[in-house]
Amino acid sequence: VHNPWLARKLETAFPAVRVETIRMGVPDPLDTASPSPRRVVLERHNLSPDSVVFAAYGGVTPEKRIPQILKGFASVVGVEPLAHLLLVGAPAKYYDALADAQDHGVADHVTLTGYVNDTELSNYLAAADICLCLRWPSAFETSASWLRCLAAGKPTIITDLAHIADVPT
Repeated sequence: VHNPWLARKLETAFPAVRVETIRMGVPDPLDTASPSPRRVVLERHNLSPDSVVFAAYGGVTPEKRIPQILKGFASVVGVEPLAHLLLVGAPAKYYDALADAQDHGVADHVTLTGYVNDTELSNYLAAADICLCLRWPSAFETSASWLRCLAAGKPTIITDLAHIADVPT
């Protein structure tokens, strides 16, 4: 498993089973970014160079808490008109994030990119000012999206989960 908290839980529940904590290796995502990746992404989506870019990565699903992000983002746009939200990943067939953004009055401040390859993901990580990794429910996994955001040196808003209590704040 990827964290000591889950290892302890499993050892308690299954004392006869050997459980090990292993490091989840995430390479520096900015190593593969294009030159001037922020500029590349902002120009691609016709965003101002002064935009405050929020971004969520992975499937665009309710499990990534996109509905809650959009609800909260509406209050951000109210005080920061240059705020923009990038939803970087494949959309779910069972959830219409753009319709949800429209319902919250922020559709003009939201971009769905669709699936992006690893190089493009690096560009989108470099373009973000603030990352959002709010997956819920969790299977007590360590979020690879969150680790990539941290590896890129990005401030990241996460869900407060028991199994990541060991992570320094």
